[in-house]
Amino acid sequence: MSPSWTAVRSLLATLWLSGCLAPSTLVGCGSAESTTAQPSAGGASATPATSTTEQPARPREADPGHEAEPAAGDDTGPETALPTRASEEPTEATTAAATDAAAAPAPSAPTAGDVAPAGPRAHGPLPAAIRAHFDAIRHDPAPPAIVRSSHYYRTNENAHYVYRERVTDLGGVMTGVGSDQLYLLAGWAHPEILVPLDFDAEITQTHRVFAAAFLASETADDLFALFDEDGFGTLLGLVRTHYANDPDLESLLRTAQRAAGPLRDSLRSIRRRYRQFGVPTYLTDTAQYDFVRGLFVEGRVFPVRGDLTADNTMLDLALAARRAQLPVRLVYVSNAETYFEFGPTYRRNIVAQPFDERSVFLRTFHSNLEHPEGEPNYHYNIETGPHVAAMMQRSPIDSVRTLLVQTRSRTGVRGLTEIIAEPTGAQQPIAPLPEGHPLAALWTPPTASPPAASAPAAAPSAPATDAE
Repeated sequence: MSPSWTAVRSLLATLWLSGCLAPSTLVGCGSAESTTAQPSAGGASATPATSTTEQPARPREADPGHEAEPAAGDDTGPETALPTRASEEPTEATTAAATDAAAAPAPSAPTAGDVAPAGPRAHGPLPAAIRAHFDAIRHDPAPPAIVRSSHYYRTNENAHYVYRERVTDLGGVMTGVGSDQLYLLAGWAHPEILVPLDFDAEITQTHRVFAAAFLASETADDLFALFDEDGFGTLLGLVRTHYANDPDLESLLRTAQRAAGPLRDSLRSIRRRYRQFGVPTYLTDTAQYDFVRGLFVEGRVFPVRGDLTADNTMLDLALAARRAQLPVRLVYVSNAETYFEFGPTYRRNIVAQPFDERSVFLRTFHSNLEHPEGEPNYHYNIETGPHVAAMMQRSPIDSVRTLLVQTRSRTGVRGLTEIIAEPTGAQQPIAPLPEGHPLAALWTPPTASPPAASAPAAAPSAPATDAE
């Protein structure tokens, strides 16, 4: 963090404590233009080169996982029919070691300063040393294109409630792709650090818009009001104020204009749907809302443009968590795995995370596998962190489709399965760390065993019979 920014943070904290300033700062992430994702601040473009032959992640399609917005001005999203009630900047050392000097770090979202004010509280003030670790997470290069110039400002997965019991009070570090569904999960999981990542910089910008909105909204009703048609001017004013000196201001204003409609519809839909389910969320439960807002107030949210299969964000996340001595407790990849194979770089990026016995890995899959109640499109799956790391090291399965068809086991929750079958293959190829990456001081990728014939995947403990 630069000396000038340190001075700004100190001034902001002082003003806050004197009651003269609402919680805000001017930090942020890379810009996004109106229809396509842009390079990081250093001008990097294209998928980074690696020492493997793995193909870059394919752009996400227009329908799965999130609600697509194909054009500026088209800011309404489809309303889902209600189901019946369901069952109950980087450090000097890191910069010197980085192999991609063009990739800028991803600063945290706006915060009230290093000293948390009275009011909403997540975990209390975040120590500056820990914040520095996560501020040092770099962006990955922008993808070559976004399919049909579409951005996914809102989720269209309707049944995250199936994860609730398994993610409650996990703490630790939480990361995931997508937009507003991350706050739904965070309200239950109570992470100490939240790292929203998405390879579309427009979604990173959306999280920055959310940050300004949360900081200005003492209640969930206040948040709703900002995204309502009558509150739109206020939302733009907040973004303009919070990011007044930010070089990405105009980009953020454009993002707010495009995202407000879809997010309004999503917030309304989630609130109605989960009330009908009887499941409390950050939009209906004061304690959950105060916690999620507290994450922003305490500077615990670090949006970044990240690619699950690239060399910067995921490895920098693993480094930050290890340096902070925090486990990565929740990884949510939505349906992103649909668009790439489990190649050496992806396997490395997952295995590198400091999981512990409480860690979980959440995925969805757009298919005709069984859906949860109220969910027309997606199958939901969970795996423990240690298990997903073991599978990435030893299972020859190279796609999410094959993984789910061959190894899923029922959980007793409709539309939710778990991967528990033990991997039976030889050590799979794992990409090495980029040369000079500081993570090498803390973790070494496992090396591949000599080629050997792999045994068939173990059968699920409770075979699922629904058709693919």
